[in-house]
Amino acid sequence: MASVFCGWLPKVVPGLKPWMSTKDIDKGKPWFSELQNVLGQATSCIICVTSENVRSPWIYYETGAVAAKKEDVLVCPYLVGIGVSMIADGPLAQYQCTEATKDDTLALIRSLNKAIATPHDERLLCGNFETNWPEFGQELTRIVEMESAAPDDFVETEADLLAGYPLSAEARKLLVMAASSDGQVVYTRSNSGCNTQAGGQTLNEPHNPRSEATWEQAIKDLVAYDLLTQRGYKGEVFEVSGKGYEVADLLQQHGRA
Repeated sequence: MASVFCGWLPKVVPGLKPWMSTKDIDKGKPWFSELQNVLGQATSCIICVTSENVRSPWIYYETGAVAAKKEDVLVCPYLVGIGVSMIADGPLAQYQCTEATKDDTLALIRSLNKAIATPHDERLLCGNFETNWPEFGQELTRIVEMESAAPDDFVETEADLLAGYPLSAEARKLLVMAASSDGQVVYTRSNSGCNTQAGGQTLNEPHNPRSEATWEQAIKDLVAYDLLTQRGYKGEVFEVSGKGYEVADLLQQHGRA
């Protein structure tokens, strides 16, 4: 995936100079010091995350090396064949992720373009993208269809084991926000839609049925596994249970919320 990006990006964003360790470190050179030097100079970093490397410590080392050098550096996890919930228990969760779709990849290209010294005109950028997407999309499809380790093969976190099921990213965030404030989750319905609130914040996207349903499911899952207890007779108020606080503590200790 990284190799495909390396050859494709300059066609879409002229002047962009991708660097890839397996291609750009000369034979015989000390690779570790060379890698540290380049990571410290990078202004943008695309982290290709797949089901096979999502637990790799090297991904987190390289991400940290880039982020620690500059405050304004772009760290862009690119999720290939996995969902956002697969990185919700690690350091990459704090960055805006890109899913391997055409629309989301275009959004990534726009961000990379803004980060260069002289950004290209939007029309040129979109024209280059549309022209070169078929090539990238074909390779992306081939890579996604390759055999790889299934996400279910990975060891669950302590919090997952205590909870009794693999916690979704939404369930993690909801539980930690509630446990860190007044211990309550509020779910309200109105003519304009449904809202999930914790810690004084509305977590779903307003007027977005998919987002509303996702956060509602997080509540149902947390209740089903005794991490939240229903208090309101209309199903609108929930409190964090004793078990829920234990799980929330584990998530906070490991920065996994």
